[in-house]
Amino acid sequence: STQSTWEFNRAQMLSFSRTRTFRVIPCVWLSQFCTAQNSVEHSIPLVDLPKRRRRLLYRCTQTGMRELDLILGTWAKKNIDSLSELEVLELEQLVNEETPDLTKWILKSEPVPEDLADHTLLRRIQEFARSNPLDYPTPASG
Repeated sequence: STQSTWEFNRAQMLSFSRTRTFRVIPCVWLSQFCTAQNSVEHSIPLVDLPKRRRRLLYRCTQTGMRELDLILGTWAKKNIDSLSELEVLELEQLVNEETPDLTKWILKSEPVPEDLADHTLLRRIQEFARSNPLDYPTPASG
């Protein structure tokens, strides 16, 4: 029965809601990829960190919007290996946002929502975007 399957296989998968609260989703078929313990005080099953970093790198370079691909992809290529597990979680949450909204937040053309305003990772990406990461020539002042 389904109930005994869920009791036998207690693997769970995390996802973030828009309000940055955890929703725990049971997963039987992903149990082989989940780990039992995380450095956060909760027991959070996660796919191993190197695989998550590779997936994130791909997602940062393939967002569907060329401008965001260049900025976020370049930032990810330079920083993905140095991110802590918590920062990987934050980046996963960011890339799950709508692409046009994320672009506006990174370029600071729209205010960041309150639930994302305290993300240090988003601020780091914003600073990177402002630093002319692609080395385009600056317009001559007249």
